[in-house]
Amino acid sequence: MRSAEKAVNWGVVGAMDIGDIPRPLGSVYQLAVSVLTAPNAYEFCRRCFCLDRGIDYAVANSEIPGRVKDLPRLLKQVCQQNTDALLQAAIMVLMISVKNACKSGWFPTEDSAELLTLADEIGSNFCTVRDMNTEASNSLDIISTVMAR
Repeated sequence: MRSAEKAVNWGVVGAMDIGDIPRPLGSVYQLAVSVLTAPNAYEFCRRCFCLDRGIDYAVANSEIPGRVKDLPRLLKQVCQQNTDALLQAAIMVLMISVKNACKSGWFPTEDSAELLTLADEIGSNFCTVRDMNTEASNSLDIISTVMAR
């Protein structure tokens, strides 16, 4: 559906303030809808990053947003837009946050299983994500191990 029509500096996209996505987008659900209605690859990626940040914020604050029951269907539609590597990268960033939302109990078991499978499928284009630890860790242990070497 979408393709990267022109070269985009994705470092700039990642660094820019994406809070200026058109309003009203006061909810995670509305952000998901906005991703699907993005007019081009650039906006699609910007909106994926915005949705990613919205999910991360809610998970970090132990919140479960409204209309969360409708999100799995929308997220599956977003994952179908992986027509090229650039869009796949934005979707993968989003799906890492979705994995954390699944582990935080946002979705019913069946939806969580499907979303986790989708995240693994998309991630397989980049690396082996099955071994990726998304749990909180104590950085002091890691630093001590590295410093000991």
